[in-house]
Amino acid sequence: MKKIALILAGGTGSRAGSRCPKQMVELLGRRMLDYSIRAFMEYDPEMEIIVVIGRDMICEYADYAREMELPWHFSMCPGGATRIESSINGLRLCAMKATKAKLRFDDCVVAIHDAARPLIDVSTIGRVFDSVAKGRGVVPCVPAVNSLRRLEGECADGFGASVSVRRSDYVEVQTPQAFVLSDLAKAYNRIIDHPEETDAMTDDASVAEAAGVGITLVDGDPYNMKVTYPMDFRIAATILRSRGEVME
Repeated sequence: MKKIALILAGGTGSRAGSRCPKQMVELLGRRMLDYSIRAFMEYDPEMEIIVVIGRDMICEYADYAREMELPWHFSMCPGGATRIESSINGLRLCAMKATKAKLRFDDCVVAIHDAARPLIDVSTIGRVFDSVAKGRGVVPCVPAVNSLRRLEGECADGFGASVSVRRSDYVEVQTPQAFVLSDLAKAYNRIIDHPEETDAMTDDASVAEAAGVGITLVDGDPYNMKVTYPMDFRIAATILRSRGEVME
């Protein structure tokens, strides 16, 4: 199977409090995006890597990527106004590359990863790719550790009535999420025709599942956190130092 890593780095990162997209913020001397790219390259130096990035950042990162001497099978495409649009843009480039290489979409596996998760490790990537079966998607997850409540209504401060739920019934979803390219392409083509359904879809697995693709859960990594708020950069930096994986 042809393996493709599709890294989404087109978000604005407004909650991170930075002046530029958080994926471009330096983390111990490197752009945060670099850590995801490096993890996939370490897993398979020959795999295709596609980065979906904001239009205003493409030229700047292209110059930076040349300085990093990224391999020939690294490429970029512009992101969209939403995460779903960014995934669609990236999948179109995946399809173009597969077609150019005369590969069947059924023979390609694409792993979609959020660049906001710079602590992704090779073992998690391996579990995801190893578990992809034809017609099935794979999602890494970890058990929920906090007590949870389900909101039943709304009020002025954003919260209303709520009920407690069993924590054991829930897991926290991570990326990368992997799919056979033909399955995910069909799922997103369906969404293009049914845009009214996208409000409830926050990741690629929800898009695939709505199109009938089965989802398999595999062990994620508790350290594979999503950098969202300013304090998350400090936490991520501490973890990177503890692993000895600093790219300074």
